Amino acid sequence: MENTSYKLDLKSISEILDYHFFIPSYQRGFRWEDQQVLDLLNDIYDFAQSRDSNKGFYCLQPLVVMPEKMDDRIRYRVVDGQQRLTTIYIILKYLENLLKEKEEYNIQSFYTIEYETRQDSKEFLETMLNKGVNFSNPDYFYMSKAYETIKNWFIEKIKERKITKRKFIDVLLGLDEKDIKFIWYELPETEDEIQVFTRLNIGKIPLSNSELIKAVLLYKLDENEKFEIVSEWDYIEKNLQNSRFFAFLTKEPNKYVNTKIDFIFELLAKQYNKQYNLGLKEKDKRFSFYVFDRLLREKLKSQGELWKETKEYFRIFEELFNHNTYYHYVGFLMNATKKDMNDIVKIYKANSKPDFEKELEKTMSIDIEKEFKTLEYGSDDKTIEYLLFLFNVLITKDSGYARYPFDLHNEDKWTLEHIHAQNSENIPKSKRKEILEIQMQSNYISQEIKEKIKDILSSHKDVEKEDFENIQKSIYQQFTDEEDEIHTIDNLALISKEINSSLGNAIFPAKRAKIKILDEEGKFIPLGTKNVFMKYYSDEVGEFFTWNRGDREAYRKVLEKRLQPFIKDKS
Repeated sequence: MENTSYKLDLKSISEILDYHFFIPSYQRGFRWEDQQVLDLLNDIYDFAQSRDSNKGFYCLQPLVVMPEKMDDRIRYRVVDGQQRLTTIYIILKYLENLLKEKEEYNIQSFYTIEYETRQDSKEFLETMLNKGVNFSNPDYFYMSKAYETIKNWFIEKIKERKITKRKFIDVLLGLDEKDIKFIWYELPETEDEIQVFTRLNIGKIPLSNSELIKAVLLYKLDENEKFEIVSEWDYIEKNLQNSRFFAFLTKEPNKYVNTKIDFIFELLAKQYNKQYNLGLKEKDKRFSFYVFDRLLREKLKSQGELWKETKEYFRIFEELFNHNTYYHYVGFLMNATKKDMNDIVKIYKANSKPDFEKELEKTMSIDIEKEFKTLEYGSDDKTIEYLLFLFNVLITKDSGYARYPFDLHNEDKWTLEHIHAQNSENIPKSKRKEILEIQMQSNYISQEIKEKIKDILSSHKDVEKEDFENIQKSIYQQFTDEEDEIHTIDNLALISKEINSSLGNAIFPAKRAKIKILDEEGKFIPLGTKNVFMKYYSDEVGEFFTWNRGDREAYRKVLEKRLQPFIKDKS
């Protein structure tokens, strides 16, 4: 959840003209190149030239500060945003004469910027910028170079009659009903500014897109409107923090570490970006904020419309979550396919409820190029994993008393497990002796086979491949009446990689016993997988020590019956 000790606001340049800023020693000096300065000027220019939208505003990047009490004033330590803050100051210095001479401005001073380790830079900024490019030290060079870039930009624009200094000032100071705003992010005095600075500079900014969006959504609203949005916001965030709820919406729940409502804003931003042809890049870490800011700035959407659509998305999520079938279908699609929730919302809005369920089933359907019973481990792994995952979700849904836990599913990687051990030819030489020693301790293996194992282990030599495979073949034949086709779907189950590693190449009764223990310990084992090892689908319910042809046939029939509506069998 958000840290409410932070103060998040929007401040115009006019509001900070009498502020005092301090750049701590851990900050590097001013280092903006010409292109970065030009980008800022052009952004402000484009905003100034945009359609006439009353009370529109343009947001500058966050200015992260920490208040510090001095003798008779408050000074703000700049944790992030120094480059932009300094550039705005240099722009003001270029426009200084006009700002001080014209009665309608009557601005006699600007905010101050002090430097802990570069104290002369303050004086240089205030008195030396217009003396040409200064090469005496890096700070002076970049500051004076920025001033020259700004001067040349204005000369060119004025010559081409594209903008006047007065028009630029009016926009910069918010005097023509357009505002340039800093996103003002004020840290509490108790915060460790070095830790914040470190997080900012390794890409872990504590300011989420949702916090920035909240600032623009609440801007200039009255107290009642703000209270209503904040209350609804907290309700949505609280529900999204429920791991079971959130994991059925996305297979990347850990992407949203603090504020989960960012997930909704990202979905809406993708839709708006396409709808209004904004051309913004989805990979940008500030993508959703830039979209919302642009929509509001260009009056394409109002604050009320954006919040209403945010609530509508959440309302849809709640309805899907609370409906047993929708929950399982949507959760499966989000975790097994490349679909995202925008695709689901689109289907939801376009169909009646009965048709919505049918459309989801169509979306879940899969094409297979061969007969179901011939799907084989090694060549059809992705298809089999998809089908077994779907099977587990469907039978959990059908149980009527449980829900598939997509949050637990997301915590691990998943793989295919042979119900009865696969051929020993895949066992490396270094593991042969270890496996035989384990098999010697098994209660399920016959004494005759154990005697053969004992003879092999009594030799100090490496276990020969032929001897090892003969033993494994004897064990395999003891517990099944099949000698081949161990890789087909009727001998496979879906299991987490963590559990898979604990089962190893064990025979069926050993795996069954291990699965039972893990289930009792609370490990997540999908219902279908657990049922298979407990022989729930088998007819020979009194015999638990083999996995034979009858067991496989019964399992395959259950799989086919439940999955058939979702298979487009091209054969």
